Amino acid sequence: MLDGSEGEYHPDFLVATDDGRRWVAEVKSDAEVGAERVLLKRAAAAGWAAKVSANRPEGSPPWGYVFASETDLREARGSWSSLLRLTSST
Repeated sequence: MLDGSEGEYHPDFLVATDDGRRWVAEVKSDAEVGAERVLLKRAAAAGWAAKVSANRPEGSPPWGYVFASETDLREARGSWSSLLRLTSST
């Protein structure tokens, strides 16, 4: 649960990778990508990940945020690293 100015936000997924990084991941249909509520959620989640990363204990991996559309998922073909490249995630 992420706290935002408009209430609580529950990401679609929290992902832990082998390198120790943690990711907030949001997946939406192609039709929803530009919706105002989706854009607000994207901004809140990306801001949260940046804030947590900036305040993490020394030596711990940063948090990242990834937003993917259904097209991104299809093109990534099950590869996390491909998905990150396609979405230019941080």
